Amino acid sequence: EVLNRGAITTKVDVYAFGIVLWEILTRTEAFPHHNDLHRFATAVCRRHERPPIPTGTPQSLADLMEECWNRNARERPPFSEVVERLEGILVQCRELEARTKVERAVTDGNGALLWLECFLGRDEVPWLEFAQALCDMLHMSVPEEELQLNEGPQWVLALQALLVDAQGQVSAVQWGKICGCFGPVEVPFVPHGFIDRITFTLSQPWFHGPLNTEEAQKLLSSYDPSSYLFRFSSRAGCFALSVKKEDDTMAHYLISRTPRGLELEGVYYDSLEEIESTQTTRYHLRNPVASPRYQWIFSGAGGMGGGGYVNEGYVNRGAASSTFGGMDVQDERE
Repeated sequence: EVLNRGAITTKVDVYAFGIVLWEILTRTEAFPHHNDLHRFATAVCRRHERPPIPTGTPQSLADLMEECWNRNARERPPFSEVVERLEGILVQCRELEARTKVERAVTDGNGALLWLECFLGRDEVPWLEFAQALCDMLHMSVPEEELQLNEGPQWVLALQALLVDAQGQVSAVQWGKICGCFGPVEVPFVPHGFIDRITFTLSQPWFHGPLNTEEAQKLLSSYDPSSYLFRFSSRAGCFALSVKKEDDTMAHYLISRTPRGLELEGVYYDSLEEIESTQTTRYHLRNPVASPRYQWIFSGAGGMGGGGYVNEGYVNRGAASSTFGGMDVQDERE
């Protein structure tokens, strides 16, 4: 209307707001390729050129911008409607942002679904609330008293050891790390699945959890050649095998979780236990270096003992454990 010297009404401002909204969304200037006013007026008024809607823009926001810059001023919405619709769009955008944040943190399908359906918009939740939601998703009937912090069966204590921070919270980021290492999360619960993989791995004395490369080398340096340990890697969804070789040098092997299983130098395995038991010669695995990090869960002291799998129905008691969070580890190298 301004370029055509037409009637100036509030609908001119609605058009302008649509363009400004696009610039806020894209953080770029509209029509940057135009530097001639006459050609610009022809493009906008006769060819009805408008800024391109970016891919991935929520449809409700795209519709609002296009309605604001409609070539027919009478078809543009009044500002009262624009404001009302924007409020709804902001809610949608916050939800989209929250979903995207979860999906980036938790790449396992069922693991992400749990957080999206139960904890969307929350970065962390109390352990008991998380545990109850997990049990519900896995169709597991577990008494609430067995899910309390520092209480319950070995699998509950193992999950707490990996997931719970000093404030008793479970974060989406931490949940994503555990899903990446021990996934997939099978629904419903299956024996020897996600929870049992965690429990059995932590029960192995040679598993050291969040030990970085420098710490692993320092620890192994005091042991004989062919000593070894397994640990978490700094890379998402990966473990590491650290070995003191016959010549006293250190070797660190990256173990990646893939859809086919755990991959070590092009060979696939079902578990760390399979690597440890079948590759003793290839990797000189003669002397396992034990760690006390998780053994309190499985020792006979304090009323704990027995059991190995969730479906065996054992109940064991224990105390709090350190977490898997805040890893400060280096990339593994061969």
